[in-house]
This record gives sequence, structure tokens and C-alpha cells, in this order.
Amino acid sequence: MIKMVNWKNQQGFTLIEMMVALTLFAILMAMVLSFYLQSNIMAHKGGKEIAIQEGLRYGLDKMVRELRNSTRLTAISVNSITFKQNDDTNVTYAWDSIDEELTREIDSGGGAQPVGSNITGLEFEYYNSAGTKIIVLSNTAPENIERVKITLTGDDTRAAGSPLAINPSTLSTSVTIRIKNN
Repeated sequence: MIKMVNWKNQQGFTLIEMMVALTLFAILMAMVLSFYLQSNIMAHKGGKEIAIQEGLRYGLDKMVRELRNSTRLTAISVNSITFKQNDDTNVTYAWDSIDEELTREIDSGGGAQPVGSNITGLEFEYYNSAGTKIIVLSNTAPENIERVKITLTGDDTRAAGSPLAINPSTLSTSVTIRIKNN
């Protein structure tokens, strides 16, 4: 025998209850997605900042190490420096504003090689033995220089204006010329 089901005592959800539940679920999912996207953006920005700072540190360390071991300065400007190494080769550090790179060039050939990328600025300041800043002109003689202040700035200019943009990083140091210029 087939038994009949009594539908009068059955309870379920009304259409309004279902719509409220779906709305709450949608709001919760929107909050989770927003948190996930923000976390992704912050992780990406943090990785870019670390990469730029590592590039700045590497370039500055390499330049400072070679400058300290140089025998004399041969040419100076606000954004480049040339010095002679112990083996009589000239080394030039300069900023390539087009490719945003710190470059190193040796007079023995090979052209300018990149030392650091995402470099948005390189500045040299020169000081004499009294600590007075020397204004660099086209005829400034490098023989009077006792100390060089180097400032490197790095940024990811391709992300400017986007949520992935980061704050510029700047590293600066001073180098006392150990071996006097001739």
C-alpha cells in the first residue's frame, strides 16, 4: 500500500529567507575577496620594494668599494664620476636616465654595463679637505677632492599612479678618498 505524505506539516524556507541568506553570503564573499586582493597587492609591492632596495645597495656597495681602492679621480660631474684603478684602467659610474640604470664602464672596452636597475637618480657631491662643498663646473679640477657623497634613488616608475606604486627609496653614503690625487 502506498502511503500519502501530508504536506501541511512540512516546513521549509520562504523566498524572502533565501534572498536574505544569499545577500549575506554575497556580502561575506565580497569582504573575503577584498581582503585577498589587498593582501596580494601588499605582497607584490613589498617584493618590488625589496628588489629595488637590493639593487640600490648592490650598486652603491660596488661603487664605494672601487672608489675607496682607486688611485685618483680623473673626471667629475654631478651625476657621473671617473677614477683610475690600481691597474691604470679608468672606471666610470654614471646614471642612464633612459633605461633607469646605474652603469659602470671601463676604458678597456665593452661599453657601459648595468650595475643596478630601477635607478631614478644618481647624485655626487664633492668636498675639499676643509669639508666645504665644491661646486662642480666644467673646469673643476678633481685634485682638490677629499670626500665624495653619493646618493642613489630607486623607484618603479612604470607603476606610477597605480595601486602597485611604491615609495621611492634613497641610499646615501660618503667616501673619503684614501689615495691622494696626483
